Amino acid sequence: SIGDITILLGFLQKALPFFNSSIEVVNAKGYPLEKVYRITLSETIRELVIGSEKKEEEYYITIDPIFGAKNPEIETLSLKSSVLNGVINLVKEQGFISENKDFYGRTAAASSELVSQVSAIIYYKIRYLVKTRETSMMEELFPIGIKIFDELIDNEGNPLIEQKTTETLWNKFINGQTSNYPGLDKTVQNDMNDLLIRSDYEIIIEKAVNDRSEIVKRNAKNLKKKLEEKNLAAVGELKGMDDIEVISHDPISITIFYPRRFS
Repeated sequence: SIGDITILLGFLQKALPFFNSSIEVVNAKGYPLEKVYRITLSETIRELVIGSEKKEEEYYITIDPIFGAKNPEIETLSLKSSVLNGVINLVKEQGFISENKDFYGRTAAASSELVSQVSAIIYYKIRYLVKTRETSMMEELFPIGIKIFDELIDNEGNPLIEQKTTETLWNKFINGQTSNYPGLDKTVQNDMNDLLIRSDYEIIIEKAVNDRSEIVKRNAKNLKKKLEEKNLAAVGELKGMDDIEVISHDPISITIFYPRRFS
């Protein structure tokens, strides 16, 4: 997988509590500081998340790839992780409203000073085909920020929120630095529906995904150049590593954000 590993961690931190499960940092002797996490899965989702062959209630992951490589019993977090894949599937299938009116899955909601109008962050799972000698696939979770009621993109409006702002807003959300939205669940559902029925919705998503793919290609091209300059790989082995194509993009979750005045 590619992309920022902290995005994957943040997704788990926000999702697991809604399935009566938890994730907490473990700063044990020999562990890198703030890099290893213990996940405690509720019995109801344990088999769904990690399969029937694993019965353990606790599961350990790390966001330090070097530490993970040296300690195979602790899985390095990636989109190949069984826990993350299981939670992603649960979020897609079982978005719901909890008893204390927290919204999650496709109807999550919060208030923040970072937005001046009703907005949304939609998480997409993007898959790329890399056309090396032996083709391979890459995946990433990518947040797309949209101003729900902004002008149509084909009328020269720009409903997309700047990526840096999108990531800052999401980080504040997962770290508890936004306010709970006190409004009615019907309002959230209506705003989400207004987003999804925009006549230019697919155009907006395609633009965001294409912009992201160009960054992925540029990063791959720069890496290829550095490897060639340092003679770290044969030229033939590097051929095609920057020839990357988006083959699919699937929505995982939607979170609606309201201006702070609604809190």
